[in-house]
Amino acid sequence: MKLPKALSMPPHASDAPCVRIARRALRVAAASSLMLLVLGQPAPAFANSVRQQMVVGGATILDETTTRSGSMSINNSRSSNTYDGRMTGNVFQGGEVGAYASIAGTVNAQTQVTATGFGSFRLTRPSGVNVAGGRVVLQSVLSGEVIGSASLELKVDVHLLSDSDTTTGSDSRRLTDQPGREQVEFGVAVALPATIAPQEDIFVEPTLTLNVIAGITPPGGQMRTSTADALDSGKVIGFRVLNAAGAQVTGFKLSSSGKSIPEIAPPPAGKALAIEYFHVEFAHYFITINADEIAKLDAGIIRGWQRTGQSFNVYTTGGAGLVSVCRFFSASFAPKSSHFYAPRGLGCEEVLANPAWTFEGDVFFTALPDAGGGCPAGNVPVYRLYNNGQGGAPNHRFTTSEAIQLDMIRDGYKAEGKGTGVGMCSPQ
Repeated sequence: MKLPKALSMPPHASDAPCVRIARRALRVAAASSLMLLVLGQPAPAFANSVRQQMVVGGATILDETTTRSGSMSINNSRSSNTYDGRMTGNVFQGGEVGAYASIAGTVNAQTQVTATGFGSFRLTRPSGVNVAGGRVVLQSVLSGEVIGSASLELKVDVHLLSDSDTTTGSDSRRLTDQPGREQVEFGVAVALPATIAPQEDIFVEPTLTLNVIAGITPPGGQMRTSTADALDSGKVIGFRVLNAAGAQVTGFKLSSSGKSIPEIAPPPAGKALAIEYFHVEFAHYFITINADEIAKLDAGIIRGWQRTGQSFNVYTTGGAGLVSVCRFFSASFAPKSSHFYAPRGLGCEEVLANPAWTFEGDVFFTALPDAGGGCPAGNVPVYRLYNNGQGGAPNHRFTTSEAIQLDMIRDGYKAEGKGTGVGMCSPQ
């Protein structure tokens, strides 16, 4: 079955200078969702929309689109003695979107919801800071639960508008069923003008399009169910501003009436973020603090990995009460490979003696948990979870979230470490 192509936001109008000036006047003087005729040119329609579709046995049962300038929550359902389909689409202030689609029945059927939200934010610069030729990076997250033959997909289109230029950036991520809760984080970068006047207005406008699909193809009339739940999902969670050299510059604000996007602060001195990635084909998790690895993973140079949105702090230098954390690699489980991290005194020594694993070095530092899994003051537990060899290769996940730990155990992972499964500690 193939549903009609999802609706997309209309493209921005011409980027001629007169239209950019008109856009600026519109945003400074009024709400960005209004439509005005300026200098004979129509401003783009910044409307939010929810489209809900349902196909049963090749026939379209439902195809409805609702368009509004503000927030909305649209619900729909259709059912008979052979199917039951339910759909919800949400658009919130600032362009955040959520959607839900489910289908159950004994016939081939599919439900689909596409929610599109628009936001417009003014970038306020700290006095005396020059970031001309740099970039603004919006960090977005998609999370939810997938059951059966279902998927979640988030596309983020970003326009940066100034008095002198308009630049764009776009990226998307798709999620299917994976161990634990489905979640991915990704950034979209847009270029700043090559020159920026001191009083120049800069607006950053993200358009988020969330598409969720649930489908069933029951064999022999058997009952099947499928759910794609991302009701509290697609959103921009933060931003960073980089100068022309690629270094982060702090002190910026990104805000609109009643809403702001938080600036992502760099880790404090002596600490780094361990960023988590997931490989869909391997169903493996991986963490790293290595800046070169992170850049290559994010750029797709190291293929197959995407950020989960999870991370935790680690120490970059040793000190009283700290031990180093060993990193290992193994290609003994071809075609899959795996990495493993273990502190000295809590797993490192045992793996050093295992010829199947290659020692890659001491990569960061941690405090050790006590026998009950407790961490010193100022630290939180990092739970270590083993996949029990699922998929034919060992893999571990490390997380500071108790909820994620429980989700992984539910999906067949085993807690390892001290107490309730604490493998190391994370400084706050």
